[in-house]
Amino acid sequence: MCLCVQSALQVYKEMVLLYLEEGRRQVNAHCADLEPLQIIGATVIITLVSVWIKRFLFQQESLTSRIKKQVFRIIRKIPFIGGAIQSQLNKALEDMSASLCTLKEGMSYTKQLPSKGLSQSQVLDKIREYETLNEVQWEKGCVSGAVYWGDKALTDLLVKVYGDFAWSNPLHPDIFPGVRKMEAEVVRMACTLFHGGPNSCGTVTSGGTESILMACKAYRDIAYERGIKYPEILAPVSVHAAFDKAAHYFGMKLVHIPLDKKTMKVDVKAMKRAIGKNTAMLVCSAPQFPHGVMDPVEEVSKLAVRYNIPLHVDACLGGFLIVFMDKAGYPLAPFDFRLKGVTSISADTHKYGYAPKGSSVILYSEKKYRHYQYFVAPDWQGGIYASPSVAGSRPGGIIAACWATMMHMGENGYIDATKKIISTARKIKTEIRKIKGVIVLGDPEISVVALGSDDFDIFRLSNALTSKGWNLNTLQFPASIHICCTVLHTQPGVADHFIRDVKEQVAIIMKNPKERTTGMGAIYGMAQAIPDRSLVTEISQGFLDCLYSTEAVNSNSNHMNEPDLRVDQALLTIQNQLTQNVQVFYTSDYCYKCVYQHLTTVKPNNNASVVISTKFTLHIRVESQDRNTTICRWSQTYEENGRYSVWIRIPKSTTNPSCTHTVDQTPNNVSLPLLAAALSLALIAVSFVVVPIIYRYAYAFFYFLFVLNDT
Repeated sequence: MCLCVQSALQVYKEMVLLYLEEGRRQVNAHCADLEPLQIIGATVIITLVSVWIKRFLFQQESLTSRIKKQVFRIIRKIPFIGGAIQSQLNKALEDMSASLCTLKEGMSYTKQLPSKGLSQSQVLDKIREYETLNEVQWEKGCVSGAVYWGDKALTDLLVKVYGDFAWSNPLHPDIFPGVRKMEAEVVRMACTLFHGGPNSCGTVTSGGTESILMACKAYRDIAYERGIKYPEILAPVSVHAAFDKAAHYFGMKLVHIPLDKKTMKVDVKAMKRAIGKNTAMLVCSAPQFPHGVMDPVEEVSKLAVRYNIPLHVDACLGGFLIVFMDKAGYPLAPFDFRLKGVTSISADTHKYGYAPKGSSVILYSEKKYRHYQYFVAPDWQGGIYASPSVAGSRPGGIIAACWATMMHMGENGYIDATKKIISTARKIKTEIRKIKGVIVLGDPEISVVALGSDDFDIFRLSNALTSKGWNLNTLQFPASIHICCTVLHTQPGVADHFIRDVKEQVAIIMKNPKERTTGMGAIYGMAQAIPDRSLVTEISQGFLDCLYSTEAVNSNSNHMNEPDLRVDQALLTIQNQLTQNVQVFYTSDYCYKCVYQHLTTVKPNNNASVVISTKFTLHIRVESQDRNTTICRWSQTYEENGRYSVWIRIPKSTTNPSCTHTVDQTPNNVSLPLLAAALSLALIAVSFVVVPIIYRYAYAFFYFLFVLNDT
């Protein structure tokens, strides 16, 4: 038998050698007339081109995504398209600015240090003034998530503990040994709750995002050590956006694994197919944020063991619920260090751990993983520098408050809170499922219940519930909303009130289910439907800019509710930041010896928008209320469909007011689309006439040319 196999293999071997020999002859024959330098040059060029192609094709961002971005970038450079898009972007940003930055009457922003420090009573008065800006009454349980308890007795304890440790810093354990001890105990208590063994360990971080970042950083460095140059994170598409941030920060690639459309759990078979030579870590959520569903951690753990890949369980949202659910009477499948494949867990103590904001834990099954999280600079001139997480200095007061919370709550306190929250969430889930027109996504087992609809735009329900005082989370892909139940929702009557409002509003909506969505619901729906995601990114960046704005905005803010501009029109907004009225007058080159006409009057710390002509040069003058003093004047020809602002303020360097011009929206000629369309039609019409003529003359020319050649 062996001799037969050897004979067969010998035949195949000889055939391969013959093909190789033939290939060698062919190559040598083609290269016979080439000089060695040409062969070397061609080899170098082909190698460099191959390397460039590989780098171009295989980047962190897929080729499809990059091409899509480039196409949309080119489209936005087309004048009349880019202008229209920018106009809509500006309106969205102005709406956000008005909703976020509007102050109450008489309030203003502090833009520089007071020349003399305020007394304690003055500072506290200011604080109370700022508190009046809060309009959402989260204490009544009308907010999804955000505040997870707010108990007065616990708050008083935390204020006292934080005050005692306000100046402490765990970066200096020799100076603040008490904080070091508390941090170590917080980590050990958390490891015990998640069934960690004697070698389990972790660190306290500033929040869930940092915990996730630290796990990804650790596994990236392990992947590098294993020779993986382009580490990949395999995670459900429902996983927290902190993993996108980690991939962006650490040069990793996030591969999203689809969900089972019915259960909303990660598709384990799809995750198995996605595992490759660059896989650095697997991820499961317990539970995931959008729909509150537990991923099948047990099944994914088997994959992790089989392929020797670290598995991170993100329990940031519900970590301090799921560890108590067994004892609360709501058993779950294993999700923690009881599973061999689970190597790390992130859990937020500042959510259902009820600690103050700014605390979370990242836990590892073994110390060897935590070592890859650390950063050490052994050669710094300032000494050997080592830090366990992103921050160097950290607030010891937050760690002390977290420790105090866990000690104050105790196991019984956590179990009792878990019973109330889970029973409330399941009551809401059960009752919502009875409402015609609304569906519950997946089968949520923890504290989050997500609502969708196949009959109407779910964002209409979001708008309706907002008008009733509820503040819910809006979701996308698929469009849905969710309520994240906390201790505040377990107050008597809160869950019943929510269920009743949902029933009432759905009944109203179902009378006309196809009606268009308006307000913020329309914006959410639009954001989900926009194919160019860079536009959504720009809006989000504008939102973040608004958070840091110190410019006063009121309900008639810059270009809010602006009129539709016709051809040869622009919009001019006068921003008056003075403490007196100003009047604006104008004249133009259209008339001869014209007197200045009144354009608008603007109240102190207010603005006014006016439509102006772009046909002629305008001469504009701004005067103080008594019309005896001219603040500024200018002449300008404004461009079509532009949005302009003039800011009237007193600069720091002088006591005299001045005017500053800004272009809020790049002008564009609204007649360009019509002109382009007309030119296109004209070109098509001309081509129908000219092309046949050219064809006939060309045919005749070549015909006579061939006849002459024949003769």
